[in-house]
This record gives sequence, structure tokens and C-alpha cells, in this order.
Amino acid sequence: MSRRPLIAIAVVVASVISPIARSASADSTSDKQKLDRIAAQLAQMETQASLLDEQLLEAQAGAAQAQADVTTTEAKVVQLQQQLGIVQTQVSELALQQFASGDSGGGLGALLGDPSKLTNAVERDEATKVAFSGGQDSVDQLSAGVDELNKQKATLAQQQKVAQTKASIASSKQNDLTKRTADMTQLQAATVAQYGKDQVAEAQAAQEAALEAQQVKQAAADAAAAQAQAATDRANASKAAAARAAADQAAAAAASAAAAAKASAANQSSGNRGSSNNPAPAPAPAPAPAPVAGKSGGSAAGSGAGATGDTGNSGGGAPSKPAPNPTPVAAPPPPASGAAAAVQAALSQLGVPYVFATASPGHSFDCSGLTMWAWSQGGVSLPHQSREQYSMLPHVSQADVQPGDLLFFYNPIHHVAIYVGNGTMVEAPATGLTVRTRPVTWGALVGIGRP
Repeated sequence: MSRRPLIAIAVVVASVISPIARSASADSTSDKQKLDRIAAQLAQMETQASLLDEQLLEAQAGAAQAQADVTTTEAKVVQLQQQLGIVQTQVSELALQQFASGDSGGGLGALLGDPSKLTNAVERDEATKVAFSGGQDSVDQLSAGVDELNKQKATLAQQQKVAQTKASIASSKQNDLTKRTADMTQLQAATVAQYGKDQVAEAQAAQEAALEAQQVKQAAADAAAAQAQAATDRANASKAAAARAAADQAAAAAASAAAAAKASAANQSSGNRGSSNNPAPAPAPAPAPAPVAGKSGGSAAGSGAGATGDTGNSGGGAPSKPAPNPTPVAAPPPPASGAAAAVQAALSQLGVPYVFATASPGHSFDCSGLTMWAWSQGGVSLPHQSREQYSMLPHVSQADVQPGDLLFFYNPIHHVAIYVGNGTMVEAPATGLTVRTRPVTWGALVGIGRP
């Protein structure tokens, strides 16, 4: 076969293969772009769910506290009812004695019934009658007890409304979080089925790195803004201090001038009342010029002042005030004795799945659930909410960080991890992932807390 037919065949084959290759490359690029968009969507859904998780935990804590208030007030009501029963018995005995003596009122039966059903009008009318027969102390107790019982019942009714409202809010947020988590899990499962687990994991890791880089950039911008604001505040404070000093100086000068004018007027008036033959007083001698700083004075006074050795105040001037001592920087609190136990407890849960609003060893954790449980193994009680943990703990700098310290991320805060040392932290990261260790992204930190 000649070479010409072979060349023709090669050209035909190339013309067929080239569009196929271009199409495959375009499809690959399109798939990657779609996967990146889905990864970004999953990351956004995770952030929203994490914020909602914080709100749910806060609502649950509020509902629990409201219910505890109701329980406490209910116990007070029961106790008051029991105490009123005792006092009512005493008053009833006095009332019966009065009745036996032939002096009774139409409303006497009110004092013999249920103390919680006494009406103020009847109770006070009959109590007054009994009081005249020598039962004043018991009647006063009954009256005060009824007032306190009514007050506690009103408080209880209000607390029950608050508890009901907070429980409803917590339930609503729980339902919302459940739905968002289900939507996120469904999207992730469908994405894995379409693109494969490894490709999805790679896309999510890239999205996480991009988010961390954004957090680092935002943290740097926030720090720069804080420094600029601090400089502005210092400048404004300095201006205000200078204005106050000038105002004080002006006021002092005005007061001095007024005093001099008053003294001059007093002297003139005194001179007019005296004998006209008295000669005018000699003018006061002019004050000696102030000596030049750093040189001994020519007079005895100047020499005496120069002998002090204070060259800056020779000549008898006021001594300079020593510079104030700088405010000492507070030392960071020492690491808690349970820090090692907390770190080991957290590391023992590696591989446990992340689930919102949970703290179940060996089963599931969210981020603050892991830190709460781990530190409980170290003997420290923490709330199940990252923002609450941050607000209750003393803060330390990155230079002072120690294993066991809690690392807080994002603004507003909605993630927390435990520092384990050597630039590494352990965390319950996000839906679809498990408890893990990873390097700390220091630039994305909001703060560090020490239990």
C-alpha cells in the first residue's frame, strides 16, 4: 500500500478522535465546576446549620431554665399553702371560741375553709373580728400568707407562659435544624453517588481551605480595624485631656485674677478709711527672676536650691513628679489540672460521627458537645454552646496557648476545638465527617479560652 492512502486514513481518524477528546475535556471541566458549586453550597448549608445549632442549644438552655423557675415557684406555692393551713387552724380555733361565746359574723365560714380560696374582703372582715379576741399574731400571719400566696401564684402563671414560649421556640428550631440537616445529607449523598466519594471529599477539602483563607483574611481585616479604632480612641482621649487641662488652667487664671481684684479693692477701701496724713505704702518689691534650669542661682536661695542636686529644678522650683509605673500585664491563668485528662478524653473519640446538638461518647458529637464532654472528664463543667463557653472562660493569647485550651472560630462564634499541642487541635468538624485531629489555622482564630 502506498503512503498516500495511509496519510488519508490518519487524517480521517484524527478528525474523528479530536472532537471526542475536546468533548471529554469539556465535560470534565464542566463536571468539576458543578462539583465545586455543590461543595460551596454544602459548605454554606453547613454554616447555616451550625449557626442554627447554636441557636437551638441556647433556646434549649433557656427553656430548661424557665422550667426550673416554674418548678421552684410551684414548690413555694405548695409550701405556702401548707403554712396557711397551719395558721388557718389557729385562727379557726380562735373563731370557734368566739362563736362559742355568742359573738360570730356572717362570714365566719370563710375562715374555716380552704385558705387558698379566701377572698380578701371576707378574710379581712372575719380576721379583724378574731383579732379583737386576742388572736392578732395568727391573723397577721394568715393575712400576710394569703398575700404572699397570691403573689407567688401570679409569678407562677407568668413563668409558665415564659416556659411555654421558650419551649415552643426550642421546638421550632429543632424542627428547622432537622430539616436543614436532612436536606444537606440528601444533597451530599446524591453528590457522592454521581461523582464518587473521593472526588466529593477532595472538592469539600478545597472548599474548606478556601473558607479558612477567607476567615484568615477577615480576621486580619478585623484586627487592623480594631487597631485603627484604638488609635483613634487614644487620639480623641488625648485631645479631650488637653482641652480639660486648658479649661482648668483658664479657670484657675480667672479665679486668681478675681482674687487679686478683690484684694486690691479691699486695700483701697482700707486706705480711704485711714488718716489722709499716712503716707502711701511702699510698692512691693518685684520678684527675683527665676534662675535658669540646670544652673545654680546667684543668691543664697538659689545656691540652696542648687545644692539639692536637682538640675532640672534649681532655684527653688517645684520638684518634677516621677513618671507613673506602667500598668502590669496580667499573667495568664495557669492550665487547669484536668487539661491532660480533657485532651485524652477528646482523642479517645476520634472517628465518632458529627451530629448537631449531641454529646454522646462513642455515638455522636457536635463541636461544643465534644469540648463540654471532654472537659467534664477533666473535672470542669462547661455549657453545651460554643459562644457560652467563650464568654465564661478567661482568655489567653496565642503565645500562651497550652494543651487543653479551647480554640474558637468564626464571627459570630459557632465552632470550638481543643488544642492538643504542637500546632494541632482535635475537633468535631461538620456533618458527614467524624471527630479528627488537624493543624490549627491560627489566622482564623477568634480567641482562646482556658477552662
